[in-house]
Amino acid sequence: MTTPTPPNRTSAALQLDLAVCLVVTLLALVTTVLDVPIIVRLPLVVGLVLFIPGYALLSALMVGAGLSALERTMVAISVSVALTIGSGLLMALVGVPIERMSWVYALTTISLVGLLVAWFRRWRDGVEGPRPALTGTPVRQTAIVVIAVLLLVNIVAATRIIASDQFGQPPAQLWLIEGNTPYTADLGFRADGDGGAYRVVLSSAGATVQQWSVNAGPSETWETNLVLTPEQRSAALVARLYEGNSQVESRFVTLAPLPSNGP
Repeated sequence: MTTPTPPNRTSAALQLDLAVCLVVTLLALVTTVLDVPIIVRLPLVVGLVLFIPGYALLSALMVGAGLSALERTMVAISVSVALTIGSGLLMALVGVPIERMSWVYALTTISLVGLLVAWFRRWRDGVEGPRPALTGTPVRQTAIVVIAVLLLVNIVAATRIIASDQFGQPPAQLWLIEGNTPYTADLGFRADGDGGAYRVVLSSAGATVQQWSVNAGPSETWETNLVLTPEQRSAALVARLYEGNSQVESRFVTLAPLPSNGP
């Protein structure tokens, strides 16, 4: 009767493929949060969207599965696309805004959970993950994988460009509304998708009451509460929003005067 060989957990603890996926996942998250230039962020995000979630789930469910490099890559890409679409549907169902950061958070969570489970199962069973082995991969299979990855990157980049052309950046918004107490008003604006320097000018009966210079980030909101005199509220209030050094307002709003007998 032979004694079964115990799993080599020391060797199995070193999982190069899972470590690489973990590093790329964390870098994609950090570069997206910090909004680094797209040329740096795009390759990492493409990996997070189109490969790592599927690879992590595949590794967690199929420990030691004898798949070739091509099979493992194509299955990982297919599963990643399905997980990306499924995450969007789930966010829509629960009412989570489908934005860039929500996508990244969802896919990062899926990837980290899958990688952790895969590492634990491999360590428990003493299984080492696949290692890069170009000598054992046929040239034709390698070429197919490279072409598929290039096509997917091209699709993602083209989709981003088309979406930007169709929808553009959200425009700046300006508002001026009555306050909760007499002779007060709430004035504010939301910057456009690029942000920058803005100037807000408030006037009453053609005379400037006050003006503000604000540096706002992309889609950032600025707001202030105004305390006005009865004379200022006896005429129409006009708020104008200027972008950068422009002398022509990009937005303006008007608040009707109060009756002569007050609010």
